[in-house]
Amino acid sequence: GRTINLEVLEPYLGAIFSDIRGTATTALKVSGMPRHLYLTGEAIIDSASLLVSYTQCRYNIKDETIYFRPDEIDLGRMTIKDTLGNEGVVSGRMSHTFFERFSFHNLSLETQRMLLLNTTRKDNEEFYGNVTGYANMTLDGPITGMVMNIDGQPSSIDSSHLYLPTGSSKESGTIDYIEFIQFGTPAKERTRSEIANILVNLNVNANPACKVDVILDEATGDVLHGQGNGLLNIRVGSKEPLSIRGSYELTKGEYTFNFQTFLQRPFILNRGSIAWNGDPYQAIIDMEAEYIAKNVDVSVLASAGGYRQKEDITIISHLTGVLQQPEIEFEFRLPEKSDIKSDYIAVKKLADFQNDKAEMN
Repeated sequence: GRTINLEVLEPYLGAIFSDIRGTATTALKVSGMPRHLYLTGEAIIDSASLLVSYTQCRYNIKDETIYFRPDEIDLGRMTIKDTLGNEGVVSGRMSHTFFERFSFHNLSLETQRMLLLNTTRKDNEEFYGNVTGYANMTLDGPITGMVMNIDGQPSSIDSSHLYLPTGSSKESGTIDYIEFIQFGTPAKERTRSEIANILVNLNVNANPACKVDVILDEATGDVLHGQGNGLLNIRVGSKEPLSIRGSYELTKGEYTFNFQTFLQRPFILNRGSIAWNGDPYQAIIDMEAEYIAKNVDVSVLASAGGYRQKEDITIISHLTGVLQQPEIEFEFRLPEKSDIKSDYIAVKKLADFQNDKAEMN
């Protein structure tokens, strides 16, 4: 057989994959006219790897066979591995007309545990992170209208971490990295109708194994660190802006809040929920978190002397409304046996202070 460098596939698969490396040993028969070639036979991938552009995950393939028929490439069932050695099975077909106008037919990936997302802020401002878990993915349709459906769930034995910057730019929100990639056709020859388009439809079964950081305000460092359960549907495409639907119940976490930007305090989450109904920037939240201020000098509150000078005060924060600009209310709770509780003046001063803090936000 003849050995070929798999880089030659990049012009054809560049809408989904990039940085294709490795070699294959081919036993292919070529027939037809120069502009209308047919390839039949098979190619054995000796050792190869490729990067999934949207997720930035690299997968390795070794000793697997691809079958070529006229106008069709059949992947059979091949095992792929991520960079950590976890396995998945890929199957499906691609049809084409003389290696143009490619279409995917039930191209699928099934895995019980694999690296599924490996992005940073520069890859995708809207959500990024590292997720290892179960996935069932299918890719169907012509290059001009690909649909990728994914069901995924973070693995309970791996540490996954997802970041949602709520205040990031709202201008883009679409998958734009493939907009002008076309397969094997030089840029000047492309027509608008040939431009690659993809719609990604992602169903996530979130669980506490995946940490989620909701970045409320990057300027001040207000961040919600959470873990919880929820069913989320995330859709994004070349022609469709990001949408998120579903709810997320937080089971544990903490909320870093900045008082007037100079005093940073971590509030421990008592309960919380985030609900999305389409627009990722209009999520509705309902959360309660608390911070215990130690040894607060309460003598200034008292109407008369004789009180202990220091008390621990629990500060409860309630966050409600739109995630990007939540309404924050504070409540101050004194210890059960505090002497101050029986002092009307002190209790009123504390209530006034509480209201002032609420008005500040």
